[in-house]
Amino acid sequence: VLLFVMCEEQLSAQAHYDFGLRALKSVLVGAGELKRQALAKQQQNPHASESLEAMETKVLIASACDSILPKLVADDIPLFVSLLSAVFPGCELPQLEDKLLLDAILKVCEEDGYDAKDAWLNKILQLKQVQDIRHGIMLVGGTGCGKTSTWRVLLKALSKVDGVKADSYVIDPKAIKKNQLFGSLDPNTLEWTDGIFTKILRRVTDNASLRGSRRAWIVFDGDVDPEWAENLNSVLDDNKILTLPSGDRLKIPSNVRIIMEVDNLRHATLATVSRCGMIWLAEGIVTTEMAFNRRLRLLEKTDVRATFDTLASTVNMTEEQQHLRKTYVEAIRPSFINQPSLVDTALQYALKEVHIMEPGVDRLLDTLFAMISRGLQVAFEQNDANPDFPMPDAQVEAFAQKWLAFSLIWSFGSSMPMSKREALAKVIDDHSDVKKSSSKVALMDLFPNVADGEWVEWSSFVVRMEIDSHRVSSSDVVIMTTDTVRHTEVLKCWLSARQPLILCGPPGSGKTMTLTAVLEAMPDFVLASLNFSSGTTPELILKTLHQYCEIVDSPDGLVMQPNRQSYRDNQWLVVFCDEINLPAPDLYGTQTVITFLRQLTEQGGFWNHDCKWISLRRIQFVGACNPPTD
Repeated sequence: VLLFVMCEEQLSAQAHYDFGLRALKSVLVGAGELKRQALAKQQQNPHASESLEAMETKVLIASACDSILPKLVADDIPLFVSLLSAVFPGCELPQLEDKLLLDAILKVCEEDGYDAKDAWLNKILQLKQVQDIRHGIMLVGGTGCGKTSTWRVLLKALSKVDGVKADSYVIDPKAIKKNQLFGSLDPNTLEWTDGIFTKILRRVTDNASLRGSRRAWIVFDGDVDPEWAENLNSVLDDNKILTLPSGDRLKIPSNVRIIMEVDNLRHATLATVSRCGMIWLAEGIVTTEMAFNRRLRLLEKTDVRATFDTLASTVNMTEEQQHLRKTYVEAIRPSFINQPSLVDTALQYALKEVHIMEPGVDRLLDTLFAMISRGLQVAFEQNDANPDFPMPDAQVEAFAQKWLAFSLIWSFGSSMPMSKREALAKVIDDHSDVKKSSSKVALMDLFPNVADGEWVEWSSFVVRMEIDSHRVSSSDVVIMTTDTVRHTEVLKCWLSARQPLILCGPPGSGKTMTLTAVLEAMPDFVLASLNFSSGTTPELILKTLHQYCEIVDSPDGLVMQPNRQSYRDNQWLVVFCDEINLPAPDLYGTQTVITFLRQLTEQGGFWNHDCKWISLRRIQFVGACNPPTD
């Protein structure tokens, strides 16, 4: 009790801290479990006996650390250690030891391409400790700090250790209405209809099916606010019961965990926070080096042709293609790994500069690797077009290094003003070993040519145009300039890499015109336009999808794809959302339709009205908006 009082008084004030009675109780319950385990060990090995008092002190310290340490921000950890030694003199922080689990985690990381460093491994082990004590858990941290990866890796690792199969259900509570989440009662017939969460609960608690014995984690990936989170209070506390208006009481079994992934707890009430175990993931947990290594591994493992050409991936890669991929990746690897690395230098410079929208490491790296994948695809296409004269290794290396420099300028600098983008190009030019034919030409004005691995000037792509006098005022006429050629090529890269993107610029700057011109030149894309307003809801997007798409029952479950009667098997639907910044936020600052779009792009699907998950296939999203300064 003294430790908790001192923690509350002396540690910094954070929204996710709670040192009340519920936290104290979870420590005592955890200590009881640890004591039973210690007594069982002592019975097996009577020679290694220690006094009961020493054992109880040890398990109390271990349980307090299991409960409190995971939620502390970095600055509070040394203070907590000193408070602990003040209450329990001479004690040390217990080390997290679970050899079997650690080996399984490292194996999963290797399979999935993760770079397992100590700080992140520690968070995975802490999540294991917290989920042993609590059945409701919150993972709190900013975008790209590894929340999703943490629980996914642990879930797979636990299955490897004990052989129990695991299911995870990811729900974005702010992308759907409350009655769609929990269910609704018909006021006339008093008939109850289950929502997504209640249906999942019934499924995992059904003892008649095999799912009753499987490990089930229900993940709420979205903002926490009282509107929906307060309904879970009886589920998250010791009652473990969800009571429905129909009179049904659903008991939460021991194999179910409820996890909330959230970047801040600005609107969460103390009632919700105190009922959950907390894991705080600081920004530095996933370093840029870890992010580089993971993405390079994925580039080596995945068949990029599957991304760019839906039909090509059905044929296995030949040895020549595998050799080309290896040469390409090895040519760019030093730019990521050597210290100080070119990519890291450019990244740190880009993060310090002004962007039209706030940059994040994750966004910049995703964009970069989409463009790098496109470069590899361009090399594949060059070899396929000239089967008798494949690119020699030296040409592949020269092209890969030049394409990386081109990708860095446009992935890190695309949301910067022109002057800052030119400054970024100068930084990249100064730090890279890529040679230019003339020092007078800026790196911004060059494009890597796959045919010979050399630079060509953008201006050489500009075609001289003759326009009839009556078409001068027509809105669909695009006059080619160096800038439009550059923008067109960059958009082609991102669209081909299936990367969702936002075009940002003042009214009349040619956002829609540029996109339309690009899509007209790419026959594999079909455009569906939507205009957003302050009252736009997810139903508008769903109506548009139903208009152009069909839902098919496939081996992977229900899939929504472009209608086969209207479109070819390799055609993609591009949903263009104009004025994407207009939808009005709700009371808690969330734009429901934007949250729904995030779910479609990140999770690759949505929950329909029958509470079934529908995956999207060959559907891509592009947004357009005015600058936030307008």
